[in-house]
Amino acid sequence: MLKRRIVFICIISCLCLFGALVNAKDVTDEDAVIVDTVGEWSLEQTVDEFGDPTGDECVRTYVVGDFSNTATTSSELKVYMYYMIDSHSFSFRLLEYGRTKAVYFDEDEITLKIKIDDNIFDYTLTGKAPNGDLSLSFEDQPYSYSQIWNCLLCGDDLRCIIYIGSSKYNFTISSNGFSEITEPYNKAIYDNAMELFEEEDYYAAYDQFRLIGDYADSTNKMEECKKRQEQIDIIDTPEEAVYEFFDRDSQNERYHYMMDHMEDFLLQTDDDLKEILPGEWLRMDMTERGYADWVYYKYDEANQYQYGIFQNINGNVTYKDTSESAFCHEYWIENNKVYYDSSYPYKSLEFRKILDGYYLTIGYDEADAVVVYYIFARYKDGEPANPFWE
Repeated sequence: MLKRRIVFICIISCLCLFGALVNAKDVTDEDAVIVDTVGEWSLEQTVDEFGDPTGDECVRTYVVGDFSNTATTSSELKVYMYYMIDSHSFSFRLLEYGRTKAVYFDEDEITLKIKIDDNIFDYTLTGKAPNGDLSLSFEDQPYSYSQIWNCLLCGDDLRCIIYIGSSKYNFTISSNGFSEITEPYNKAIYDNAMELFEEEDYYAAYDQFRLIGDYADSTNKMEECKKRQEQIDIIDTPEEAVYEFFDRDSQNERYHYMMDHMEDFLLQTDDDLKEILPGEWLRMDMTERGYADWVYYKYDEANQYQYGIFQNINGNVTYKDTSESAFCHEYWIENNKVYYDSSYPYKSLEFRKILDGYYLTIGYDEADAVVVYYIFARYKDGEPANPFWE
């Protein structure tokens, strides 16, 4: 009688374990249809029990390798690797003997090793025991995710080993076709990131560029986002550099403050300059001599015109009209500078933003040496925008 009970319990336990193995489903277990194939990678769309698309998509590849453990050596292994588009994650499905999902426990440490050239990288994989797919996501491991992503995007095959307890799974993932089949999704993310960048939402833009790594010029854009956000943080916290600059008691102090804090103010790019420059401007020399006259300029899309001078004499502001003999100079924008057809004393100007309407500018000569410093201020409503006179 006792033997029968033991046998019965064993049978029930096996059936429960078998049920767990059969019922442990992953998102990629759903029925799917292949809608495109490039190289070794396919685009799949999942469908429901009626055969209708669910809207979920993934990119998949399939390779053959081998596995070893305490019971076998170099046995057949089939591996499916998935790139989940919506969640920005990679998943591996290991099929021992080509048909049975690899089994593990919650407490098992699961390690992925990848060798690229002579470099070996270690990653931690997670999954749902007893036999769920093994995953690595951007949200949980952005650096590890980005390494794998960039390798596949740039055409590097991944020589992989996964360790689960005493089991070792060996296989190689081909990058052939990955960049092409993910192109529409990469471009959509890039375009969205550029919109955020243009809106000066640099934190959000950075996160989007980071998702697609080495795609297009995303890496460079990430660095630009970091630099611009750092400059904004300086200016907006809470405009300390700006107010400290304007609150200087003398022109001499302002000049030396500018020299010491030039990098605190955001360098304007070609696109910035093309947007802000057309219009009316006041320009004041920044020197140690204490002069505080503003030269009045108008800029159109290609020319700069000098129309007058605001003079500050012992606190009295007067205006001298020079429009009848207005100087006109052609200008153009490149390499984050404004270039002029005459040397003035400067050949080009670099603009750094203090706040809306106010810019520090650095003048360079033909040899690209610094020769002058200015403040440029937007001319507003017929009044000179001069905070130094307030």
